[in-house]
Amino acid sequence: MVGHSEALPVYVTRGKPIEGNMRQLIFITAVAFALASFGCGGGDGSSQPQHAPRISNLQYSPNTAIQGQGGGSITATGTIDFNDIDGNILTLTITYYDSLGHQIATNTSPITGASGITAGTIGIAAIVDTTVKGNYTVEIYISDSTGLQSNVLTGTFSVT
Repeated sequence: MVGHSEALPVYVTRGKPIEGNMRQLIFITAVAFALASFGCGGGDGSSQPQHAPRISNLQYSPNTAIQGQGGGSITATGTIDFNDIDGNILTLTITYYDSLGHQIATNTSPITGASGITAGTIGIAAIVDTTVKGNYTVEIYISDSTGLQSNVLTGTFSVT
C-alpha cells in the first residue's frame, strides 16, 4: 500500500483536539492517498448532474493495542474502496470519538492527483496513542470537488 508504485501524491495534515476537550488525542495523524486504479473518466466539462462518491470495504490493522504499546503510539493502516462516477474525489475526513461518544478530533486530508479516477482504493495510515485505555470509534467519509460527501464508514479501535 504505502510503497505501491502507483500511489498518487498526498498532502499530510495533523489532527488537532477539539477546543476544551481534556482527553488525549488518540489518532494523531492520518494520511490519505488514492491508489491509481480501475476506472478513469470524468466529466467532459458539460453541466451534468453531480453524484456523491460512495465508499465501502473499510479494512484496517491492528484494531487493538495494549496500553503503552509501541512506547505510547503505534501506526494503524487500512484501506477503503471508492466509486465516484464524476471522477472528482478531493478529500478524506476522519472523525475520532472516545469511549463515551465524545468527539475527540476531526482530520481532513486532501487527496491530490486523483482527478478523473472513478474507482479505486484509498489507503489510510494513523498514529494511534496507546497511553489511554478505552474503545474508540472512527468515522470516515470522502468529499468531492463539488462538496458532495460520501456515505460514512465506521470502525473501532480498543486500547486494553
